Amino acid sequence: MKESGAVIALVLWRSWNTMAHWNKRRSRKTNISPWCGVGGDEETDNDLDRLVCSVKITELRVPQNVLNGTHEPVILDCDFTLEEDEHKTGVVVKWFFNRGPSYVYQWIYGQKPVGLGILRNRLDLDYVASDEDWNRHRALKITNPTTELTGDWLCRVSTFKLDAMKTAKMIVFAPQKVHDIALVSRPTADSINISCWATGAYPEPKLTITYGNYELPDVRTDSLWSEGAYNVAVHTEIKDSDLSAPLPVIFDCELKIPNTSYIHRKNLLYAGPIKETETSAAGSKMMMTVGTFFYTNLLIAWAIFRWT
Repeated sequence: MKESGAVIALVLWRSWNTMAHWNKRRSRKTNISPWCGVGGDEETDNDLDRLVCSVKITELRVPQNVLNGTHEPVILDCDFTLEEDEHKTGVVVKWFFNRGPSYVYQWIYGQKPVGLGILRNRLDLDYVASDEDWNRHRALKITNPTTELTGDWLCRVSTFKLDAMKTAKMIVFAPQKVHDIALVSRPTADSINISCWATGAYPEPKLTITYGNYELPDVRTDSLWSEGAYNVAVHTEIKDSDLSAPLPVIFDCELKIPNTSYIHRKNLLYAGPIKETETSAAGSKMMMTVGTFFYTNLLIAWAIFRWT
């Protein structure tokens, strides 16, 4: 009886250890992402790591900034590896744009690639990224990049059993068509209304007016989306006595396109208050420069747009 009891106790002890072991593996497995390259538990067992990451995107090469309408093709490359040979014939590469539900590119192993949606008629479908048959058409070769292609690009690689995916952002920017700064008006003899504007830029640019190391306060910004680009203007009124630097000063208007290295500057020399004799009709007319005329009409267009 004692021997039988010892045997039963040994069996129960081994069963408990086995259950604890598998519960531990199961809890680890639930923390593993089914998408290689998107996360996972670093402490998982080696066999589970091999199962999840036998397909892996090793590098997603997407240019961060691209000039709108550039004549040079743009390459978005999704380099991946497969550890299991039997998975190679089941490779499917798909590209998605801005987290849309439908893919805009698909290549199935052994078939010709297809461009859809926003990439229709924009791709060189004969482009080969690798000599290996199982990942030769993994990349996008865009022949005419335009601002509509700004956004998140997701590459998804699938086999019969597994998937991997990665995302990167690309900005196709358009420099401004017009950028200028001017004294729009003089409300009083010792104050000025200064304005800076830009048209035809994408994404929406940021304009700042400075003089020396100082930035003008209380600057108002107006922005209008028109024909696939932004028209932006900043303007403020300031008294000569409020300037932190002695006259004359040079006002600088800096244009920056966010998340790019693009910068453009324009400047204006302000010598100070004008004499009374200079406030003649001829002088006032001279103040209404071509830039002022354009800016005034731009504000009228914005007012109509904002209130209709």
